[in-house]
Amino acid sequence: MKTALLILIGLGVALQSGEPKVIRKVDPRFPPLARLAGARTSGVQLSVRVSPDGRVEDVRIVQGQPLFNEAAVQAVLRWRFEATPLGGIVAVTVPFQYGPGRAVTGRVVDSAGRPLTGFRITAIQHGYEYGRRIWRTADSTDRPALLQLPSENATSPGQTDDRGVYRIFGLAPGEYHIRATYDVTGHDL
Repeated sequence: MKTALLILIGLGVALQSGEPKVIRKVDPRFPPLARLAGARTSGVQLSVRVSPDGRVEDVRIVQGQPLFNEAAVQAVLRWRFEATPLGGIVAVTVPFQYGPGRAVTGRVVDSAGRPLTGFRITAIQHGYEYGRRIWRTADSTDRPALLQLPSENATSPGQTDDRGVYRIFGLAPGEYHIRATYDVTGHDL
């Protein structure tokens, strides 16, 4: 009976082919310090330990530049892999490339279709902090947008012009929501 059991365990190991495959990939955020330093491209090589249910258990940096390493690790920690009987170790390279980026443009109007001028426009995304879903500005870390100070880089808030038109540029690929706010201080109503 013990011999048969060992054979079955051996078959289970033999049936697991290759390393676990990625089924959900989260792109890393281009680090703001790297952008300020003028870096445009990089790649971080990682060794990823995957659990049998496909979760990332551990990430180790094999090779990379210090400005990019933490962003690569944080992105890969959110990846999911196919479930496999034994999990595994996967070698991955997380690429970073910063170029002109993407732009979001639009127009803010009132219910009658008249342009609204002087509105502050911010691109925001959903994020997670301690397991809770939060809003964050497009250029922030995973902290809520309300805690962020306006930044001076390309993804800082835009403003509508006299036609109600805005343009925010330098955005990384992703899904964004647009928030329009108006500051009434210093204005006659």
